[in-house]
Amino acid sequence: MLGSIVVVTLGAVIPLVILRLLKRA
Repeated sequence: MLGSIVVVTLGAVIPLVILRLLKRA
């Protein structure tokens, strides 16, 4: 169960980080 939560969290955070990096660039 914890593993699935981590996967969902990363799946939600990674795109946000990428968008921020693209905006800075």
